[in-house]
Amino acid sequence: MTGPASTSATEIGRIFTLRLARSHADLMEPLTRLYGARPDFAAFTERLLAMLEARWLERPEDLKALDLERDLNPEWFLSQNQIAYVFYIDRFAGRLKDVPQHIAWLKALGV
Repeated sequence: MTGPASTSATEIGRIFTLRLARSHADLMEPLTRLYGARPDFAAFTERLLAMLEARWLERPEDLKALDLERDLNPEWFLSQNQIAYVFYIDRFAGRLKDVPQHIAWLKALGV
């Protein structure tokens, strides 16, 4: 029996490729509408896809497993077992760099 620790590089690359194929239209259609006419769009797209793959390969195995669980249950965020909190940075903390000062408050809320 094999587990996540024994997943081969080929299998990992295949998983990324499958996940990218599944979400390719969601990613590329808005970008193409907004920036597709730019002369550097093809180069941008190439850099973006390479960066996404590199960051996914760096992602910890437990988060990759969570990604796959969420792929199998795309409405996971609607679960009654989830807590979420959304805020506008300027109204919540003023600036992005000030958000960490409010983390204790969010934890006290259970977020």
